[in-house]
Amino acid sequence: MNCKFVDLLFAAVTTVAVSACTLTQMEDIGYVEEDGLVTVTATAEPDGGDVRTSLQPDGSTIYWNPGDEIKLFAEEESAKFTSVNTVSGMTAKFKGMLSFAFGSNEGGDGSTYLWSLNPYQEDASFDGSAITATVPTVQEGVPGSFGKGTFPSIAKSDSWNLTYYNLCGGLKFNLKHAGINKVILKSNGGETLSGQVKIGVDG
Repeated sequence: MNCKFVDLLFAAVTTVAVSACTLTQMEDIGYVEEDGLVTVTATAEPDGGDVRTSLQPDGSTIYWNPGDEIKLFAEEESAKFTSVNTVSGMTAKFKGMLSFAFGSNEGGDGSTYLWSLNPYQEDASFDGSAITATVPTVQEGVPGSFGKGTFPSIAKSDSWNLTYYNLCGGLKFNLKHAGINKVILKSNGGETLSGQVKIGVDG
């Protein structure tokens, strides 16, 4: 009889608190290459860290994987960025096309910040102060980890370095019997566990 650990993720909060940001004129343009590609560095919140994409064998460490995709928002732009790492790790570098320049509209509401959603969602949108995304209702369990695209997190930054914060809680459980192919979760009080969510950053 085999035991499989399965993680299912559900919406827990819609507002994420981060440390205060200040508007900054970017001086280091080394992240922008001649072909127009921009490189950003992704990490996780200092006190959490469970915002990456694959659970490691120790059951607690989560890594970014090569080929992971995130969505960046800046002013009126949005773009897909893809990890260029060749091995999994605690941090990752992502490349994509973005013409946004920090400080171009200093003092504007949110205009000098990068916002980002992990993982990439094609239909995710940004209204200048919040990201609208989806926590999937149907999630495919992965033994020992969690399904692709099921652990959303966001970042807001005044630099090319992005620190991501979790949006969801998770549930890990064992399946000890063969033939189980679906698990249905329901909230006790009718709370919403999945679907469209609007995420802002407080502070």
